[in-house]
Amino acid sequence: MTGGVGPDEFLRQLAAEGLSVAVEKGIATFSLTVPIGSRIGEDIRVGLQVPPDFPLSPPPGPHLSPIIPHPDGAVHDSPLGKNWCYWSRPFRGWAQSSRTVREYMAHVRNLLAQL
Repeated sequence: MTGGVGPDEFLRQLAAEGLSVAVEKGIATFSLTVPIGSRIGEDIRVGLQVPPDFPLSPPPGPHLSPIIPHPDGAVHDSPLGKNWCYWSRPFRGWAQSSRTVREYMAHVRNLLAQL
């Protein structure tokens, strides 16, 4: 795990992953090409709410645009607007992980593979 805590460290790690990040309504947003699953190759936007105590706590779940249903439900409105949804998908093994953005993005890719 790299040093630093909080949203600034999260944003730094996103940039280190090669992602061009904007912050909208307090949520880090970036473009992502879906790397796996039934939507492989699609360009989407991902939004992540960064907890103030990162890396102690991970984001609660991803916001996605366009709206993409998840087969297990728990998809909600997002504060980012009508073209966004929020997947309530906590990272259950965070405490045992490396607690990095790279690890969290693996979680996001795993979620997208479920489609």
